[in-house]
Amino acid sequence: MIWPLPQVSGSRLLQALREVEVGASNIYSHGSDGGSVAESYLKWVSDTVRTLRLLVAPSDLRRLVLTEAYWSVLSIPNPAAAPPLMRASHDEISARQQDTKAAVEQVETFLHSWQSLPEPTVLLVPDTNVLLHHEMELEGIPWHDVIDGAVRALDAVCIVLPLVVIDELDDQKRERARTRARRALNAIYAYFEHGTNGRATVHPGSTARGAVQLRLLIDSPDRIRLPRPDDELVDRAVALQSLLEQPVDFVTFDTGAAIRATVAGLRTHRLVHPDHR
Repeated sequence: MIWPLPQVSGSRLLQALREVEVGASNIYSHGSDGGSVAESYLKWVSDTVRTLRLLVAPSDLRRLVLTEAYWSVLSIPNPAAAPPLMRASHDEISARQQDTKAAVEQVETFLHSWQSLPEPTVLLVPDTNVLLHHEMELEGIPWHDVIDGAVRALDAVCIVLPLVVIDELDDQKRERARTRARRALNAIYAYFEHGTNGRATVHPGSTARGAVQLRLLIDSPDRIRLPRPDDELVDRAVALQSLLEQPVDFVTFDTGAAIRATVAGLRTHRLVHPDHR
């Protein structure tokens, strides 16, 4: 899925992608001869770059628009005079139409899936160390108290786990915290082993305390992660905040991660490690 840059809302991204999709579908509307098609296609690429360059990452722009086939068409002075190239151009136009349509559908589906959250819900992204070193384990952590001041007692809390958290827990299975990591992974897997579309209920809520939900934040298969896990985790939290146009709370024991999250614009809660009290 194409994610927006920080400070770009999901609604703005979706509107821009819909405009791009309409433009792609209209490439043949200005004529079907080789010259007209090539000119219309190159203009669509230029218009799309202007529309999206401040909204999405350069890697997404290259994947969606600035492909190798585009550069091949651009390098030929008269594409219409090269029939093999024109056939390749038609294939590329068809691929761009399919990919832009898929991009719109993916963002629409993602936004729709998060509309099912109860109102109001506070989104919370925990650092991996919270699941490893908090006095309580995942199901027992009093999440409302952890982010006290950012949530009311009857508000729902949605714990969002980017896949980098799952992968870090997997890595910790071979380290000192392996027992805690295994228990955390087993608890998470128990919620999702039968599906549930990446969402589950940890606590249903009561008359005294709001519900606690758990959701996975899945990466696109072709997405390249940032090399440092803290940077990757903060990046995913910021991207979610921008896409949903809703504040995201970040919880960690680490000073470095807390500083990164605060600078990135997240509401940050730095916990005190039990051994340091």
